[in-house]
Amino acid sequence: MIKNIEKNSLAVKRGGKNSSVMRRVLICFKKDTNQLDKLVIQLPNM
Repeated sequence: MIKNIEKNSLAVKRGGKNSSVMRRVLICFKKDTNQLDKLVIQLPNM
């Protein structure tokens, strides 16, 4: 899990494409849908 988060932050720093970053985020939250729901609710507020 921590490795995936590090990969995501590196992709964002490099200006990675949103679709690949979003795919990685979804993979991280795949098993924990409650946390994913909270993330999706917070995204429009940023």
